[in-house]
Formats: sequence, C-alpha cells, structure tokens
Amino acid sequence: MRQMIPPLVRFLNDLYVDGGAFSFTEEEYTLVAADSDLFSITAQVFHMLKEKGRLHELPLFLQEHLARKSEATLYQNLLLKSETDRLLRLLDDEELEVLLMKGVHFSEQFFGGTGARGTTDIDILVRPDDLLAVVKLVQQAGYCVFDGSDASHHVVCTKEGAGLLPITVEIHWGLVEHHTARIDYEQLWLNSHLLEPYRYARRMNAEDTLYCICLHGSQHRMNSIRYFLDIVQMMLKLGDELQLQEIVSRARREHTYKRLQTALSAVRFLFPGLRMLAAEKPKVPLLWSYRLMRTVQMDLKGPGQMLYSILYHLIKVYDRPVYVWTWLGYYFVPYVHPALLALNEEKETSRWRHMKTVYTERWKRLSRFVKLKKYV
Repeated sequence: MRQMIPPLVRFLNDLYVDGGAFSFTEEEYTLVAADSDLFSITAQVFHMLKEKGRLHELPLFLQEHLARKSEATLYQNLLLKSETDRLLRLLDDEELEVLLMKGVHFSEQFFGGTGARGTTDIDILVRPDDLLAVVKLVQQAGYCVFDGSDASHHVVCTKEGAGLLPITVEIHWGLVEHHTARIDYEQLWLNSHLLEPYRYARRMNAEDTLYCICLHGSQHRMNSIRYFLDIVQMMLKLGDELQLQEIVSRARREHTYKRLQTALSAVRFLFPGLRMLAAEKPKVPLLWSYRLMRTVQMDLKGPGQMLYSILYHLIKVYDRPVYVWTWLGYYFVPYVHPALLALNEEKETSRWRHMKTVYTERWKRLSRFVKLKKYV
C-alpha cells in the first residue's frame, strides 16, 4: 500500500509530519526532485530539511539539486521583495491602504526566510472604494492590466521582470467570487497589523492568514501541492496558538464553510499524521487525484479535468444553492467591478472589450485542447 502513494507525498509526510526515515530508491528520489520542481516547492523542502538537520540523509545529487534550486528562488524572491517594497512606498505616498497577502512577507513570517518559499506574485487586498486609484497607480508603475482571467474578485496586472518570469500583481477587492459568500472584510482590516516601516500597508494576523490560505487553495480546487504545503506549514508553525475552532465558526457565519472544510479535509487526507480538527473521515473532492494535480501543473487540459472542475464547483465550494447559480451566471456573463470600467471613459466600450477578451481567451484554450486531442 505504501508503494502506491506517490514518492513526493511519502517524502513530505516523512519530512514534515511523521519524522520517519527516508527510504526511497534512486528512481523515487529522482521523481521527488522532478515533482518538487513541477509544484514549485523545492525551496520549502530544502529549508525544512536544513531546519531539521536532515539534508545529509539524502543522496548527494538530490542535495545539490535542492540547493541549486533554492539559491535561484532566493535570488528571485530578493528581486520580488524589492519590487514589493517599491509598490508599497508608492501606495504609501498616495495614502492608499492595502493589506498584504502571501508573497515574500508570507515566506519570511511562516517559512523562515525570504527565499524559503518561491513566488512571482504580489497579492494585495484593497477597499473597493480604493480599487480604481490602486489600479491606476500600479499601471503608472509599469504594469499592464491583464483582464483575460474573468475573475470576479481581483484584477491581474503584469510586467516583465529583470531577469525574471513576468511579475504579477493581483489586486483583490474580495477573497472569493463576487456575491458567493458573506465575508466580513472590515474585521480583516481590524485584525490586521501595521507593516513597518509603512504607514498604510498592513498584514493579516495568523488566523486570518490561514483562513485566506485555505480559501485560496479551495478557490484553485486544491490543484497543487503548494496549497497543501502552505496549510501544513502554517499549522506546524502556529501549533497550540492556533484557534482553529474559531476559524471554523467564522467560516460558518461567512458562508465559506464548504471551502474551508474541503481544503482542511484534503490536507489531512494527504497528511494523515497532521494534528488538526476534522471530525469526519478525511477525504478529497470527487475525481481529485495526484495525477490530476500533475496534469494541471503541466497545463495539459482534458475532459477529466473539465468534469472535475465543474463537479467541484457544484458540490465542494458554495454553502448555499443561490451561490451556485451566481457562479454559473458569472461564468457566462463575467462580473466586472465598476471601478475597472472607469479605466476607460466609454463604459459600454470597456465592458464589451472585457467580454471580448474573456471569450477570446476561452476560444484559444478550447482550440488548443481540440488540436491536442487531434494529434494524440
């Protein structure tokens, strides 16, 4: 039975939770290295091995591979941190309040260092009334708005980085799709802490961070080991300080309980030794598999993934039937925040342009899938 579990999952359990001795063949160690790269968790694995003094237990080729990848992650994150600080200073100068989410500061706070968790994103939460001003400022900083993602709770801005993959700034006005929950955003702001040395940049407290990390993973259908590992790392870091029952109660009040339950239950399924609240038997969403995660990360879309995505949203995301209908409605007629329409003087033209972009992107994805199937 143990051999049926993917080598990376066995390895992560031995490293993070169980403390068991590593017992893998050279071929399995090679798969661990390959899948760590695929899911972009090499830096996390390397730093945990060093923290626990277990790096020497691995074959030399794997030690060198992890060290090399981790060094590249550190370099990338240092540049990203510099860019994050630049944007926060610009926002500070305009007295625009933002709440920092994930990113390099998340790596420093919960993973133990700037390079301990790779990222190319800068995620910020803003008040809806400030959305237009923040987007315009980010544009002035050299970013272009990318509106092909048809998300109903954030706008994505990108620019080419110096020697990096494109840097992405996700400007959130919500944590989940518009009108599919009742999240108390004002409480998030009240619970947050000032991020020094800034006057208007803030960061979430620990419980809110875990809550948002779970919602984020669930939003992405738990389709990467990264989402699992973020939750595991926070659980281990916070330990007895974590008031998980309060987070569960909050999720029930805010109609995000299914999202939270799905994320936590899936994590316990892969990490059964992790001590966490779960009265029911841990499980993963219908049709979910490790193979599916790998397929998603390799950007190989197919009927199985499409069916999983649809069933996931119908069954595992929304606490109330009305939210399912809201999701379906926004799928066919994507929501656009009014502030984004104001980026263009002609609102109707802007809305039409947005819709055209969304459906152009969808047609491209469908065409790529059809061509792929034709030659398989």
